[in-house]
Order: sequence, then C-alpha cells, then structure tokens
Amino acid sequence: MRCIDRRRMCTVPRRVEGPRVATLSGRGQRTAVTATIVHYTDQEAPRNEFPLRIVSPPRPGRCCDSQMQAIGEVQDNGTVVFQYRGCPQCGFTVRRVLAQRPDPVLAAELRVLLERTFMRNLGAELWAA
Repeated sequence: MRCIDRRRMCTVPRRVEGPRVATLSGRGQRTAVTATIVHYTDQEAPRNEFPLRIVSPPRPGRCCDSQMQAIGEVQDNGTVVFQYRGCPQCGFTVRRVLAQRPDPVLAAELRVLLERTFMRNLGAELWAA
C-alpha cells in the first residue's frame, strides 16, 4: 500500500500476522526473544483464556486509560518480571513489564569494555602530564 505526497512517495508498512513473538534487536542482530500469550486481531472477538491464550483487539479504546485490571499473578520467566493487564470493557490486553534482569553475558561484556575504556583514558592522561 502506498501513499503519494507531492514531495516524495512513502510506503506504509503492512500489518504482518505471524507468530506471537516480540524480538528485541541490537546492532542488526537478534538478541532476545520473548513469547506472549496475547494474540492481537480484529478477526476474533476479545476473550480471556488465561493462562493459555488471550485474544485482544490490536488498539486500545478510550475506556482503557482508567479501567485496566490485572489478569492473573505476577510472572517471572527468568529475564523479565511481568503481569498481563486487560480492559474489562473492550478486552484490550497488554503485558506490563515490572522488572527486567540484565543478561549476564552482555553485562560481563559491558563490564570488560568499560574497564578497557577506563584504562585507555587513564593511560593517556598519565602520558600527557
């Protein structure tokens, strides 16, 4: 689907229906994958089959600002602590992340990078004096 502007032609991204997986990417590579039980669609009526599946509309309604309620207990999958929250009126549901644990491998790499950077800067300052 394309839209034509007088100055330029822009492409409107199509909505992709696929597996219910959110991907976090950094430096162009796939670093973490988090599965969810929420299925966003306009094709089915909203329904709550927690803990197996939740069918939700893809967009929130005006009622969602003040009526979001907790669905189930707080869950921990090892990398994030989260809880599902849903609107009882329209059925819109989100996964609210309460806490995120850093990846130990990435944290170790960052620690080494910071140590090396500090050593280089400290060495440059000593030689400049």
